Amino acid sequence: MLQLKNVEKKFSSFSLGGISFEVGAGECLAVAGPSGAGKSLILEIISGFVRPDGGTVVVNRRDVTRSGIQGRGVGYLPQHHALFPHMSVRENIAYGIAGLKKEAREEAIAHVAAELGIEFLLDRAPLTLSGGEQQRAGLARVLVTKPAVLLLDESLRSLDADAADDMLCVLKNINRRGLAMVHVTHDRHEAKAIASRAIRIDAGRIAAEGPPSVVIPGRRQFIRRPGTLIVGGSRSDAGKTEFVCRVIRKFSATNTVVALKVTMHYEERDRDPAYENMPVQFSIFEETDPARPKDTGRMLAAGAQKVLWLKVKERFLREGLLAALARVPEEVQLVIESNAAATVIDPDLFLMVMGEGEVKPSARRLLKYASARIASKTADGGGFLPDEGALAICDRRWALK
Repeated sequence: MLQLKNVEKKFSSFSLGGISFEVGAGECLAVAGPSGAGKSLILEIISGFVRPDGGTVVVNRRDVTRSGIQGRGVGYLPQHHALFPHMSVRENIAYGIAGLKKEAREEAIAHVAAELGIEFLLDRAPLTLSGGEQQRAGLARVLVTKPAVLLLDESLRSLDADAADDMLCVLKNINRRGLAMVHVTHDRHEAKAIASRAIRIDAGRIAAEGPPSVVIPGRRQFIRRPGTLIVGGSRSDAGKTEFVCRVIRKFSATNTVVALKVTMHYEERDRDPAYENMPVQFSIFEETDPARPKDTGRMLAAGAQKVLWLKVKERFLREGLLAALARVPEEVQLVIESNAAATVIDPDLFLMVMGEGEVKPSARRLLKYASARIASKTADGGGFLPDEGALAICDRRWALK
């Protein structure tokens, strides 16, 4: 069993903070996140290569935070297996159990070689092996020490598809026998195949936790909800809400319409300490009273059945939108006022309200990450649909139920 409690590590240009999770015997936790987020650093702290500045690391109910690398009960398998090229496979496996008597050492090597199906490789040199064979040999060297926890640092990344699938089967069998595993990966297929839970690390913090299929989305995988229209603004907010109200008025006559307004917090721009220290990742407010002031009241007065207002930190946008969408029945037409939502949700139509002045940071992000995809969906010849005449285009291109 592995337990991390508020583990922290600070460097001049990066900090890891508040990392807490548990992995039970026979459980596998997948760890995902962008490059440089701190994933490998977490494994290095668990294995003892790096000592944390704060927090505790517990293995089998024993605090090993200040212990050396040896005797932790932790095995570590890097991406490139790290076999000694001047030793045979047998000698590589024996390296970690050099303190055993020869008879016990040979028995342990024979047992782990049989378990991984590499008996015929024991007298070969590592450089004569295939990538999959090298990885099995590296895994044997780790498992022969009988660790309680196995750490995998993108260990399948360098393998071809068939070899990676074979290794996944081997790892699943090992995991079922009671070994706790932490698997760093960018691959959603790997995570779903072997892990029961996943966490996503972003900028040295845990950004999300849950099933691998949710925490590790597939490449370019967008949330698809039929009957969704997104209204974005290329410049100031002036006029965007009014256009949302025009859309609501047009469609509420024949359809039930729910409006969703998204307020983003961009950490590199909005340095509000009170907001940054909020314990919640996002919050959702629901309004149904047309007498309410400002934007929500105007949307309700225009005919929206209700208005949901999502306030969300940038790195939790997907989770916040999923929570908001769960409050909207499938048969209801949804109008979303947001730029950033178009980087997560695949709408039936995206309308961009044009204006004068400096382009908003959120619009820059949208143009960078989603413009090509949305342009191909919304306008003949490319580009975004401006507000002028967009309602007529909306009638023609947005399939109403």
